[in-house]
Amino acid sequence: MEPEPDDRCYGEGDGNGKVMASSMFAGVLLGWVLVGWPVAVLPWLWLWW
Repeated sequence: MEPEPDDRCYGEGDGNGKVMASSMFAGVLLGWVLVGWPVAVLPWLWLWW
């Protein structure tokens, strides 16, 4: 029973690599949305004023 978690954690790293890549992609996407949303909206708000 003990070797299974060890194999998952310290194996080839495919599972952890996918989780890491997906979390990094989610973080980059979230940061891009938070930064890009005001940059895309502020010019339109400035034009409307």
